[in-house]
Amino acid sequence: MGADNSVAATPASPIAIARQRKGDAGVADTNLVALLTAPVPAAIAVVRLIGPAVADFAARHLSKPPRLNRCVHCNLRDGDETIDDAVAVLVDGNRLDLNLHGGPWVVEATLRLAEREGFERASWQTATDAATDLEAEVAAALPFAVTREALAILLAQPAAWEAMLARNDPAKRRLAIADRAIGYILRPPTVAIVGEPNAGKSTLLNRLAGQARSITADVPGTTRDYVTTPANLRGLIVNLVDTPGHRETTDPIETEAIARAMEVIAKADAVIELRDATAPPPNPPREGAILVWNKTDLATAPPSGVAASAATGAGIDALITKLLSALQVDDLTSSHARCWTPRQRRLIGADS
Repeated sequence: MGADNSVAATPASPIAIARQRKGDAGVADTNLVALLTAPVPAAIAVVRLIGPAVADFAARHLSKPPRLNRCVHCNLRDGDETIDDAVAVLVDGNRLDLNLHGGPWVVEATLRLAEREGFERASWQTATDAATDLEAEVAAALPFAVTREALAILLAQPAAWEAMLARNDPAKRRLAIADRAIGYILRPPTVAIVGEPNAGKSTLLNRLAGQARSITADVPGTTRDYVTTPANLRGLIVNLVDTPGHRETTDPIETEAIARAMEVIAKADAVIELRDATAPPPNPPREGAILVWNKTDLATAPPSGVAASAATGAGIDALITKLLSALQVDDLTSSHARCWTPRQRRLIGADS
C-alpha cells in the first residue's frame, strides 16, 4: 500500500468559521463605488470602485492608465473638467482605489461621476474584504487611530480575538471586558486638573501636553477660564482641562469661570487634584481624584499621593501610570483582545 499523505483536518478557528458563514459572496458582477475613509473633510479621501466596469471607467476618466499594486499620479476628469489630481491604485482587475484630496466637493463629485457611469453607491463595509463582524468593527475604528500604539492595538484585534475564543480563557475574557483603550481611541477621555490657585495646574498641563498651551505665572488666579488641549500619554490621546483655582472671589468673570469649570469637572472621565507640597492645604483631598503633590523639587511631599514636579518632570511617569490605571486602560503595547462594541460584549457574556 502506498503511503497515506492525507492531512487530518484541523478544527476551523472562530474567525474562519465566521468567514465560511458569511461566505465569499463577491461583487465581481456588480459595479459598486464606496467612500472608504471617514465622511468628513480631510487631507485625503479614498474612493473605491469595484466591478467589471472599472477598466472602462479608468480609460474614460483617468489621464493615465492605473497599474496593478502601483501608485499612479493622474488627473480624474469628468469630460473636459478636472475633478482632482489623484493617485490611482489598481488593487486587482476589478478594484480601483482613487486617493483624492479630501474636500467634500471633490469626494461627492467623484461619487456622482461613478454613479452616472453605472456604479451603485455602497457602504465601505460592502466594498472592503471584512469577512467578519469583528473585522468590520476594526475597519470602522481605524480612522480614529491617531497614534502608532492605537493603530497597532486595532490591527491586532482579529488575531487576538481568535486566540481568546479558541482557548476559552476566562481571565482573558475578563481583561477584554475591563480594558477601555479602544473605546477611548474612538472618544478620547477628558482629564480635569483641579487644585488651589498657584498649585501649578497650568505647568502640569503644559508638561503632559509637551507644549506651552496654558499661561503660567506665580500670581494666583492666572487661569481665568478653563483651557483644553490634547495630550499623547503613551499612545492614548486624552483631552486635558486646566481649570481655574477654586477660591472665594468677588471678580464676576473669575466666578463664572469657576462655575463653568465645575461643570466640566463633574463630567470628566478622570480628575487630577494637584496640591502644593510647599504649602499643604488643610482640607481633605477630593474623593475619587488622583492626588498629586507638586513642587517636590522645593519641598518634601506628604506620604499619600503621587510626588511630582511639573517644573522638572520628576514623578510625571508615575502620574501617567496612575492615570491610565484610573481610566482602565491596560498597557498600550499589549496586543490582547479588547471589547469596544455591545456586540462584542454580548459575544463573551458581558452586559452591553
